Parts: sequence; C-alpha cells; structure tokens
Amino acid sequence: MGRLFIESLSGPRIFKCKSCKVDSASPDHIVSKAFQGRFGRAYLFRSVVNVSLGPREERLLVSGLHTVNDIYCSSCQQLLGWRYEKAYEESQKYKEGMYILEKERMLKAGIITSRSTSDHCHFVLGYLLPLEVTEKAQLTTKR
Repeated sequence: MGRLFIESLSGPRIFKCKSCKVDSASPDHIVSKAFQGRFGRAYLFRSVVNVSLGPREERLLVSGLHTVNDIYCSSCQQLLGWRYEKAYEESQKYKEGMYILEKERMLKAGIITSRSTSDHCHFVLGYLLPLEVTEKAQLTTKR
C-alpha cells in the first residue's frame, strides 16, 4: 500500500478526529452549528480534510430525503459524519456538497498564545492547559 497523505490545517483552533487527532476541519468553514447527527449535535461545514467517502445512499433525515455519503477519518477510519450529495427539496439544496461533522466524534484543539504572558497553552476540550501538560499526555499516549 502507498503512503497516507494527511493535510494539516493552520489556525488558532482546529477540529480533529477524536480517535486519532488528525485535522478534519477549520472553524472558518462552519456554515451552521444547529444540526442534529446520529450521536447528538453536529456542525455543517463547507469543506473538510482527511476524510474518505463511503458509498452513496438515500437517507430520510429530519429535513427530508437526501442522497448522502458517510465520511470517515482517512487515518483511522472512524465514522465522522456525512456529505450531502443531493437534496430533493428545493429549500435544502444549499446543503449539496457540504459536510456534517458529529460533535461527539470531534476534538476542538489548538494553540493559544496569551497576550499578557508569553506562555503557550493548548486549548483541549474546552480547557486551557499548559503546553507541558499536553506534551506529557501526548508522550504517554504514544507509547
């Protein structure tokens, strides 16, 4: 098998696969946070990275009938959400080509630099952690 190409995103906060921590989307590409997925809240994105598409299927969702593809993390194959391929109702056409990422399957992480100090911190799961703490955690999980 060939090498796996993983695209890295830049920015202060990035959505990552909760399983393997590979970048999945930028908050700049969020269209709406008012969606419901299989596992709870979900976000609608204009674009995502490091995903693979499952087979096309017709799915009856809360907003009507759609043709969708499930999307999986290209690194660990975790189910992350789905891609809207076709919407049959005119009011839902804006979703075509967009992606749903399940909040439950995502990790929001990034590096924040405090203006009052030069300390670097990681923002992980809603908590601001010192860089040393998150680096130690990464080292212990890699073993």
